[in-house]
Amino acid sequence: MPTSEIRQICTGDSTLVFGNFIKTAGSYPNIFPNVNGCDSLHTIQVTLLPAPLPTSEIRQICTGDSTLVFGNFIKTAGSYPKIFPNTNGCDSLHTIQVTLLPAPTPTSETRQICTGDSTLVFGNFIKTAGSYPNIFPNANGCDSLHTIQVILLPAPTPTSETRQICTGDSTLVFGNFIKTTGSYPNIFPNANGCDSLHTIQVILLPAPTPTSETRQICTGDSTLVFGNFIKTTGSYPNIFPNANGCDSLHTIQVTLLPAPLPTSETRQICNGDSTLVFGNFIKTAGSYPKIFPNTNGCDSLHTIQVTLLPAPVPTSEIRQICTGDSTLVFGNFIKTAGSFPNIFPNANGCDSLHTIDVMVTPLLELTDSISFCKGDSLFIFGTWVKSAGINQQLVSGTPHCDTLWTVYVSRIDPPSIDFQVEQPTALDANGRVIVTAQQDALYGLNGQFFSQKLVYDSLVPGFYTLFQQFKGCLSTVDFQLIPFQKEAPTDIFAPNVFTPDNENDNAVFTLYAPPGLVDQISWFRVYDRWGSMVFEQKNLNPNDETQGWTGIAKGKPTPVGVYIWQAQIKYNDGRELIKSGDTMLIR
Repeated sequence: MPTSEIRQICTGDSTLVFGNFIKTAGSYPNIFPNVNGCDSLHTIQVTLLPAPLPTSEIRQICTGDSTLVFGNFIKTAGSYPKIFPNTNGCDSLHTIQVTLLPAPTPTSETRQICTGDSTLVFGNFIKTAGSYPNIFPNANGCDSLHTIQVILLPAPTPTSETRQICTGDSTLVFGNFIKTTGSYPNIFPNANGCDSLHTIQVILLPAPTPTSETRQICTGDSTLVFGNFIKTTGSYPNIFPNANGCDSLHTIQVTLLPAPLPTSETRQICNGDSTLVFGNFIKTAGSYPKIFPNTNGCDSLHTIQVTLLPAPVPTSEIRQICTGDSTLVFGNFIKTAGSFPNIFPNANGCDSLHTIDVMVTPLLELTDSISFCKGDSLFIFGTWVKSAGINQQLVSGTPHCDTLWTVYVSRIDPPSIDFQVEQPTALDANGRVIVTAQQDALYGLNGQFFSQKLVYDSLVPGFYTLFQQFKGCLSTVDFQLIPFQKEAPTDIFAPNVFTPDNENDNAVFTLYAPPGLVDQISWFRVYDRWGSMVFEQKNLNPNDETQGWTGIAKGKPTPVGVYIWQAQIKYNDGRELIKSGDTMLIR
C-alpha cells in the first residue's frame, strides 16, 4: 500500500528527501521495492513552518546597578541580542535593550526652628542645628540623596517699654485699659515666628502739686493774668497741663504796692574829680533830682546833693635799710636807694601825694680761713661741713645792719701710704717694712715715735698698723707679717693663677683636696703685696667654690698682680697645719 509521512522544517532549514535536501514545502513521492520486491509508493509531505517573529524587551537600570542579560550582569546601556529555539524548534531572535537611567541630583532643604522647638526629619524630631542627610528611592526607583539643613534661630531678646500715666488716666496694654502701676508681660511671635516676651511697665505719675505765685503791681499799673490785664488785688486760679502732661492747678495772687516815698543822698567829690549822676559826670556842687523805678518797680523821686571837698596837702617820709634788705613801698619790696612817690586816697577819698625816700646802709664783711683733714668735719654756722668750699652767713648786729661772715674751708688730703712688706722667710724668721717717703710726712709704727724713719726691720710675725702724719692729719694702713711655715707633705692644692672675669672655669680662687683628707678649713685669708688683707673666709669646706675669693675687695675689683694666701687646715687625722702660698690674678 502507498505510504506517506509529513516533515516540517523551519524557514531556511532543509530536510533530506530521497537523497535530496529539500528547503521548500511540497509533496515528494518515490517508488521503491518493498520487502516483497514489489514497487511501493512512499510520499514525503514537506511543510514550511512560519518564520518566528523577532522579540525584544527594554530594561532600565540605575547608575551603578546591573541587570542579568542572558546569564551576564550588565551595568552599561546597550542592545543585547540572542538566538534560541522557539516552540517549533526554529531559531528565534530575542533582543534586550538596556537603558541607563540618569543619576539622581541630590536635593536639600533648609528648615529654621525656634530655640526649644523641634522639626520632624526623616521620622525623628530634631531640636538642634545640623545637617541631616537621607537616601531613598526616587520616581525611577534609584537611590536619591536628600539633605535637610536645620538652623536654630537665635532666642528672641525680651523687650520692654515704660509708660507713664496721670492719676485717674489709663493706657491700652495688650487690649486692656490699665489705670494702676505694674508690670504687664505678654508673649507673641517675633519676625521669625518665635515666641518673644514684651513687658510694658506702667508707672503712675504723682498727682501734680498745686502751684501759686504772687505778683505785686504799682498803683495804677496792671499785670497780664491768664490772658487778662488785672489792676486790682485778688486771687486768680487756672488749670493747665504740667511738665508730665497732667492737669495742674496754678493760682496767681495779685497785690497792690503802696505809693513810693521820695528819697535823697549826699555825695562829696574832690577838686578836679567828678561823680556820675543819672548818667552824667558832675564836677560842681549842686542838687540833682530824678524820677525812676524804686525797688518795687514803681516811680520814685530820688535827689542827689553834690558837695566839693577841700584839696589835700602832700606828705613824705625817710626810710633807712641795710644792704640786701628791702622795705615795702606802696606794695613793692625796694632794695635800692631812691625817692618813691605815690598818689592814694586820703581820709576823704581824694588823691593825696605821699613820697618815701629810701637810704641804703652798706654791708659790713668779716672773713676767716680754716682747714681740716680728709674724713673729718667742721661745725660752721650750725652745720657739719665735710668738704672744702666757701661758707657764708649773715650775722645780725644791734643797732647796726647785718654783717656778712665768710669762712673759706680747705681740706687736707694726705697722700696714700706707699710701703712694701717683706714677709719672713726660711732664712729670716722676722720681716720688715720699707716706706716710700712723702714730702711733709712723718711715720710711726703702731702709732709710736713719729719720725722720718723709712725702714722698720726685725719685725716679728703679727699684725701691725703703719701711721702717717701729714700736715696735722693722721692716716693708717694695716698689714700682717705671716710666720714662715715649712710645708708638711699634703695633697692640698691651690691654683697658681685665676681669672675672676672668666664666666666659665677658674673664676674663683679657693683650696682643693681629695675626698676624706681634710675635715675643715678653719680660716682662709688672701693678702696683697703690701700685706693688706683683701679676703677672709672662716669654717669653709675644700672644693667649695661658692665660699672662695672672686677677686673683689671692699666692693671693688682688685688689680692684676700676685697675692699671698694663708690657711689653717684641719685634717681628718687630727693634724692642724697653717699653709701658705701665692697666686696670680689675671683679668
